[in-house]
Amino acid sequence: MAITTNRIVKRTLAGLIAAASLTMGMAATANAASPTNVDVSNKESITVTATRSGAFTGKTDTIQAIELGKYLSAQSTDGGQTISAVGVDTPTTYRQALVDALTAAGVKNIDKDNPLNTVLDVTGDNGKDKPAYSSDLRALATSLNNNATIKAATGAKGKVSSSGNGKTDDVLTFSNLEAGYYLIRDTTASGKTAAIPMLVGTKAGGKSFANNPLGVVVYKSIDDNQGGNGNGNENVKPPVKSAGNGQGTEQHKVGDTVNYTVKAWVPNTTGYPGYRFQLVDTLGAGLDYTTGSYKVTVGGKALDAKYVKFYQGTQNKRELHWEFGLDHAITGNTVRDILQGDAKTIFTPGAEVVVTYSATINSDVTDSTANAQNKVEMDYSNNPNAWSEPAGKKPGENPDTPGQDKPVEVLLGQADIKATENIDKNNAQSVQSAKPLQGVKFQVGQYTNGGAFTALKFVANADGSYTLADADDTNTVSEFTTPASGVITLKGISGNYQVKQTAAATGWSDVYLADFVFNSAATKTAKTATLNADQTLNKRSLAYQINADTIGFMSVKNKTQLPNTGSSMGAILMVVSGVAVAGGVALAFKYRKQEA
Repeated sequence: MAITTNRIVKRTLAGLIAAASLTMGMAATANAASPTNVDVSNKESITVTATRSGAFTGKTDTIQAIELGKYLSAQSTDGGQTISAVGVDTPTTYRQALVDALTAAGVKNIDKDNPLNTVLDVTGDNGKDKPAYSSDLRALATSLNNNATIKAATGAKGKVSSSGNGKTDDVLTFSNLEAGYYLIRDTTASGKTAAIPMLVGTKAGGKSFANNPLGVVVYKSIDDNQGGNGNGNENVKPPVKSAGNGQGTEQHKVGDTVNYTVKAWVPNTTGYPGYRFQLVDTLGAGLDYTTGSYKVTVGGKALDAKYVKFYQGTQNKRELHWEFGLDHAITGNTVRDILQGDAKTIFTPGAEVVVTYSATINSDVTDSTANAQNKVEMDYSNNPNAWSEPAGKKPGENPDTPGQDKPVEVLLGQADIKATENIDKNNAQSVQSAKPLQGVKFQVGQYTNGGAFTALKFVANADGSYTLADADDTNTVSEFTTPASGVITLKGISGNYQVKQTAAATGWSDVYLADFVFNSAATKTAKTATLNADQTLNKRSLAYQINADTIGFMSVKNKTQLPNTGSSMGAILMVVSGVAVAGGVALAFKYRKQEA
């Protein structure tokens, strides 16, 4: 029989609190009371808890508690309130398995007659390891879990229950156990998340070490444990995607190049024999990936191309894949593994992976909101028994809506240009009731502040609107003719544009035509078209603002109907006429006088 000494107890203190070790209590002080024996013959239990609802659903047959050894005795130095030491014994069945696991973990001076005693001397998790659960005892637990004798063992099965507070199937309890030291093995097959192996000791005589409870352990599934030591490495974080402005939306027009940034963090790979880690980014139909534009950094350093495999989807070329790591041949397949070779020194748990790339906006972007969006997803190993299948999936978020599955969106402007009969544009009622004109022709160009006007090309949509054409469009129009509504709707635009009327409707002047500048802008909640306030850019003052997204321009039949200048010209003409009439009267009077 071996009694766990104060030295050993102190060294393994935090193991049960974290992930991979037995918490064997705290050291007895020099002034402690004389040790008293604690009865260890009573049955005990082990409770495994998860932070996610449904963690243990359907797993009662795949999670087992393998008894590695029993407590022979225990001692207390505080009158039986807590225990200060335990005596352990390793059964012959697992003696060699434990020796092999200790050897594989690099442990020296193994007690081969009672190797469990040596296990208790291995430093366990202390709650401060980075990454979490990466203590010396983790290598031992992993090695032990893969031992053939342990794999063939049949352990105790637990009972699933719920902790409440809206959570279900988040507690697994192993009852009626012999007091001792156990390996919790999770053999859940592919298709579900599974935990790395856990070493845990039961209570002894219903007692734990002071301030360190026995018989409880956190379920160390990468998807189900959001606790750990608090450094964040044990958690799977969603990737974050942003546009070039660092936000979740950015204003653009058709033909623009959009720069994207995706940030992801390597999950905790502790206890995994291999690990798949990849990003999948799906562009909307209005976005075309710019070939060869992607770059990758890990931990702030450029990633050598050999550590990343990039490809576009076979069925959907807008589905972009980045698989990280080096090739690893397994079960007839070759997959990328971030723990293969020296890749593991680059893709350390918590390391930030940044992918940048660009895409061009095409004219399909205005067909639907989805066409202007793109989403990123992180695929990762979440089962050490089936690590080669990245079954874990974490949807991305954008900086504007952290914590939510939200896409990044390109915002495009829209404008209604309305041809009307002449009105008093200073009269609000007249503006709103202006009669539309059919058959008015005009062109639209990017405003160049004095540069030459070039008519832009647009493509016609099924609803009668027009979208700015991209470089691949062939069936385009560069001159518009207004329908009965007088309105032409322009989509896929952003910035300042110049409108030049090229022809009037039948019966209206072809001499006095409109020529004006407007601005198109878009936010997440509105699209606006605003007439430029500089009146020198509104030739003949024929254009006017109807509402937030509509600009009107009027036609006239003659010079006297021109706004502003039309009123003064009318006055001038009246004066001239008056002078002529007066002159005629004078001349007539003089003539008649001469005749007399």
